Amino acid sequence: MESVRFSKSMNTGLPEKRFLITRLPPFKPHFYDAVLEWICRNAHELMPLFDLQTVPFDIPADHAYSLHVPWIQDPVQAYDLSAYEDSCRLADQCDIRGIPIINRVDRLANSGKVRGSELIREAGFRTPKMALIEDRAEFLKTFLGFRPPFFIRDDWNHRSMFYLIDSLDQARDIPWDQYQRPVVCEFIDTRFKDGRYHRRRCFIAGDICIPQGILTCENWKVKARGRISTIGTREEDLAYALAPEPFADRFHKAAANLGLQWLAYDYALDPDTLEPIVWEANPYPNIDSAKGDREYRRFIVDRIIAALLRLYLMTAGIEVPRKIERLAQGD
Repeated sequence: MESVRFSKSMNTGLPEKRFLITRLPPFKPHFYDAVLEWICRNAHELMPLFDLQTVPFDIPADHAYSLHVPWIQDPVQAYDLSAYEDSCRLADQCDIRGIPIINRVDRLANSGKVRGSELIREAGFRTPKMALIEDRAEFLKTFLGFRPPFFIRDDWNHRSMFYLIDSLDQARDIPWDQYQRPVVCEFIDTRFKDGRYHRRRCFIAGDICIPQGILTCENWKVKARGRISTIGTREEDLAYALAPEPFADRFHKAAANLGLQWLAYDYALDPDTLEPIVWEANPYPNIDSAKGDREYRRFIVDRIIAALLRLYLMTAGIEVPRKIERLAQGD
């Protein structure tokens, strides 16, 4: 990589343009350490740009910030209202000073299951029908118009239980204590003729859409811990990741609707029409999907992190090094 030079602040010796990264211990403060480790290995000259702070934080008068990015689990108001208010106040300070923000904290709730499905649907995708359960007694009377099969999950919690209901009698035993904001969701069977479910994930990093890979499972709730690992699934995974994302235009439109610049989508293909069915958007997605027997995917992780770094540099008005640009574009 060619050298990258920055003018220095007379007071600190640090670059005049820096990235304010806010984190919120103990809520996954080190979730994106993989980004910092990657930069140390591959673009160490860019490390001085990163200034990591914890919430609450106020921008000092002699700041050198050209960008603010919250590395904070979404949505913040779900688990720490004070931190949410502090983060919104910090965003106001950035607005006053003309500091751009990637993934504003007050937009993160747009990726919640109900609101997110609406905004993604407006971009031309099919999404499962969903409804927030605000009155449990009313829900048990009417099921809000849903008919089995459907399932219950949480609107904001990424790790909530999926409770599948095949018959109306099962609805009487819903473990309500597992949910803060329970949501009823349409069940769409996307099982292919091979008897398996194939979940795709792609990333948006500004104007780039990157296909990350495919997880294959026998269970309808597709998770990494239940994935099937064979030569065939590996080839399918790589074939998707190496080709352009076929629905990139719609994913970009959905990102604009969500008000987010960085996120990942999980989706499947309809077995009959091969049209995408988008399950959800995640503005704080896991990046490192190349561990253990998936180390073969390391080049995909490299591209995703390079695209994220490119987004930061471009938003901050800093020239993108050629190597970062090429990696981000998949060259």
